[in-house]
Formats: sequence, structure tokens, C-alpha cells
Amino acid sequence: MLPILLNRERFLQLSFSGNKQYPSYWSTNNTISYVSSYVEVQGNPYLKPSREYEANLSYILKSKYIFSAFFNHVPDYFIQLPYQSPDRLTLVYKYHNFNYQQQAGLQTVIPFKVKEFLNSRLTVVGYYKREKDNDFYNIPFDRSRYSFMVNMNNTFTVSSKPDIKFMLTGFYQNGTIQGIYDLSRSYNVNTALRWTFAINMHK
Repeated sequence: MLPILLNRERFLQLSFSGNKQYPSYWSTNNTISYVSSYVEVQGNPYLKPSREYEANLSYILKSKYIFSAFFNHVPDYFIQLPYQSPDRLTLVYKYHNFNYQQQAGLQTVIPFKVKEFLNSRLTVVGYYKREKDNDFYNIPFDRSRYSFMVNMNNTFTVSSKPDIKFMLTGFYQNGTIQGIYDLSRSYNVNTALRWTFAINMHK
């Protein structure tokens, strides 16, 4: 990680990283688990660990507004995908290695506050995703797609004494890809009410 100070309120941060991800033991076991008469889960003893290389350049303003550009490349990326067997009426779930997966995109993080009543954080990510595999059940593919995600976290102070807060979070992701499949858009909204109280431990 390399921080570059521009002035007291602005600086750049450049980072590079490399990791290795190993599959779980059960996913590499040469076994078959029968979920039902038509669905089974197969292990893959030939599954290889993946490597991930990532670069990120962030511009940070006033220590809270973040604007980032990122790129990652994952050779031997692995994931579990379903496949309809061509010779029997069975849906097979199995982990596979792709040639690679890669993503490039932009991310913006904007926090804002309304006095002591509201603390919010908005995160927007736009990205390009590409996945390639030359040997997926003899169905080679090289697919790509542009997509975006939006995440919003809000904390409302209902009362300071007692300390009661209401949390409202929302997430939305536009459609994306996963192997040979198209994933439809997804979203969720969560709410919570939190009451924090101090316990007097001294008598």
C-alpha cells in the first residue's frame, strides 16, 4: 500500500495484493451426494486453488469521501455450478475451475450526516465482469457484462437517553453473470431497532 499525500484534506492511496484461495476439502472429495432423485452434488478431485491479483487506486477527500478505481484478475477461479446431465434426468452440482475471472470498475463511498439524528453511508459500484472457461462440459464460454451495485446504510437516533437507534439498510445489484448463467437483479431491505444500555458493575 502506497499513500500519496496531496494536502491536509486530500490524498491518493495505491495498493496491490496477491492471494491464493484453496477449495474446501469436501468439494475436492471424489464422492457423490444425492439430494433427491433428480439432484446430486459431485466432488471434483481435480479442482485447483485459485490465485487473485488486485490493484486499487483510491482518492480520499476529507478522510471520508472515497473514489476508487480497481482491477482484479483471478486465474483458475472456481465456483459451484449446476449442469443438466445429457444422458439422464439429473441436475449435477459440481465445483469447476475457469480459465479466469476478472473485474474492473469504479467505486464511490459518500457518508453524510444530519445533525445528531441521521448517519448515512452510500456506496455505489459500477464494474465490468468477464469469465472464461475453455472446458466446461465441452461447452467453452467467454462471457462479459457491465453491471452495478448500490448499498445504503442509515442509522437514525430515536433517543439519546436511553440510547435507542433505528437502522435501515438497503442493497440493489443489477443483473450479472455466473459462468454460462445470467443472474437476475437482486435487492434486499433490512431494519433493526437497537437499545444500548450500560450496566453498573460497581455496587
